[in-house]
Amino acid sequence: ETSEAQSTFETQIEDIKMTMTQMGMKLEYDSEHPEKTSPMLAGQTKVIEKNLKKPFIVTYDALGNTIDSIKPDLNQFGSAIGGAIIKLPEEELAVGSTWNLEISQNINGFQSYGIEIKANMTYTVTAISKKSVNVSVAGTLKGSNEISGTYEGTASFNPQTGLVMNSSAKSNISMTINEQGVGIPMTMVGNTTVDVK
Repeated sequence: ETSEAQSTFETQIEDIKMTMTQMGMKLEYDSEHPEKTSPMLAGQTKVIEKNLKKPFIVTYDALGNTIDSIKPDLNQFGSAIGGAIIKLPEEELAVGSTWNLEISQNINGFQSYGIEIKANMTYTVTAISKKSVNVSVAGTLKGSNEISGTYEGTASFNPQTGLVMNSSAKSNISMTINEQGVGIPMTMVGNTTVDVK
């Protein structure tokens, strides 16, 4: 449903694939082939599997603020549509306009660690046309477990609906995981691409 004031989406995650390198070991998971799951990921993938193919309903106002949501326990991944919405400022946009957002996310996939990440993002409008508004985004990430990192990317959204049509971003995160009194440094590099069709 959509109106001038708000839009309501229903979506669900169909499948998840991930590859992780940890202490020289390559860990893999593919929800379409769970029998090939790396044993060290078994605990985390049970949470993933119970939430696949379950509807997520969320309502946003015209500026991309969440008004209401009905969802399964997806804190681990965020909503399936979260990457298609950017919170917009109330002021009219022009080339060179900037605005800042603070975003928090609790990553429950690391169940014994309870990682929470806060990101400070700066969006800058790089181009405007009848078909799209293009922005660049840069940010810093901080959180528990000595987390620090950077985030940078680009996005293009529809000027009538505010819905992201495509985006590309890269994150680089450093952290320390404490396991049995030993601090293990980790670096995570993520590349995220969103295409809305």
